Amino acid sequence: MSELIRELSDYKLVVDDSVERDGSKSYQVVNKVYGVVEAETFILPQAFDYLEQIQAALDAGQDIAEELLEEATTISLSAKASYNH
Repeated sequence: MSELIRELSDYKLVVDDSVERDGSKSYQVVNKVYGVVEAETFILPQAFDYLEQIQAALDAGQDIAEELLEEATTISLSAKASYNH
């Protein structure tokens, strides 16, 4: 059973049985939606870094996706407005 250390919007940092070393515990960054271990380390400060970096990367990707959607909508609307037969 895992022990929660810290939780962010999309990921959590837990202590659980190691994926790589049988019989050992490790710090794991787990995706909250899918339950997948995305990073594992045996060093706590490094685990906090991984957690922050992975969450920041996901947040940045979401920001880029929102910007692209906004740009596509703007282009689509402006193309309709200036189209003449």
